[in-house]
Amino acid sequence: MSLLTVRDLAVEFPVRSGFLQRRRMLRAVDGVSLTVEPGEALGIVGESGCGKTTLARAILGLVPVSSGSVRLDGEELTALDAGTLRRRRAKMQIVFQDPLAALDPRMTVRELVAEPLRVHRPDLSAAERSARVAAILERVGLASTAMGRYPHQFSGGQCQRIGIARALVLKPDLVICDEPVSALDLSVRAQILGLLAGLQQEMGLSLIFIAHDLGAVRQLCQRVLVMYAGRVVEAAPGERLFTDPCHPYTRALLAAVPPPDPERARRIRPLAGEPPSLLDPPSGCRFRTRCPAAIDACARERPECRALGETQVACIRAGEVEARAEL
Repeated sequence: MSLLTVRDLAVEFPVRSGFLQRRRMLRAVDGVSLTVEPGEALGIVGESGCGKTTLARAILGLVPVSSGSVRLDGEELTALDAGTLRRRRAKMQIVFQDPLAALDPRMTVRELVAEPLRVHRPDLSAAERSARVAAILERVGLASTAMGRYPHQFSGGQCQRIGIARALVLKPDLVICDEPVSALDLSVRAQILGLLAGLQQEMGLSLIFIAHDLGAVRQLCQRVLVMYAGRVVEAAPGERLFTDPCHPYTRALLAAVPPPDPERARRIRPLAGEPPSLLDPPSGCRFRTRCPAAIDACARERPECRALGETQVACIRAGEVEARAEL
C-alpha cells in the first residue's frame, strides 16, 4: 500500500479583482493526483506559481482543501478534526525554503529541535528529549555543543541542517522539502542534497522534494511530477523523464537548463510567453498558449493524464512524431 495517496485534489482561494472588486475563486491546485511509496523520493517541478507549494501545504493540512482526497497510511486526512490532524502531523514534517526565516530567532537550537518532541511526545523526560536532540544534531552534521546557540550564529547551510534535524527528530514517515537548497551556495547545496539522500536511505524516509533545480531532482528523486498552472502535465520515473520527456512543457524546462558548454548555452531558446492567470485560464490545454506544437483541438479538449509507456502525460499529441518535430 502507498504511504501517501492524493486523488483529484483541488485548492481554491477567494480573490477580489477588477474595477468592481468582484469576488472570484482562484484555483491554485486543480485536480492533482499522486502517490508516494514507502522509502521513495518524489520530485515536483514547475515554474513559480504552478501550485507546487500550495499542493504541499494542502497535503499537510496547512491550507484548506476545496475537494479531493489525501490519505496517509490509508487514513483520510481531509476528514479529521483539527486536534486529530495535529496529532497525525508527527508522521509528516516539512523543511522550508528559507532556513533562517523558518527558525525562531529567540529560541536556542536545543529549544528549536526539542519543540516537536514537547508537542507530540510529552511522555519523554527532559533528559530523554535532550539526548534525542543531541543525537539528531550529530546525524545532520552539527556538534551537540551547538545546542546552546541561536540561529543567527550559524550560516545558511547550518541553519538548514537545524531545520532538517527539527523535521526528523520525531522520526516521521513523510518529509516534504519545499525548495530546501534554493537559498544556499552551490557547494553547500551539494552537501545538503547528499545529507538528505543519506538520511532517506538510513531512516527509510519518504520524501516529497519540491525544486526548480532539475539537477537536484535528478540526483535525489526516483520519480518526478511536472506541474503547470495548477495541474499535473507529466509524471514519470526520474531517468525516463530526463532522457525521454513526453510533454512539450517538460521538454522546454529541460532545454532551459544551462549546459556547461558556453557555445551550446547561447543556442538555448527560452520558453516564450508567461504562465496563464489562474483566475482566467485558457480553455482546453493550459499550456497551448505557449506550445509550438498546439493545434485547434488543444483549445477544445482538456487533456487528462494517460499512460505512455512508464510515463503519465496530459497532452493529446503526446507520442506523435509530428509534435516532437515542431518543438
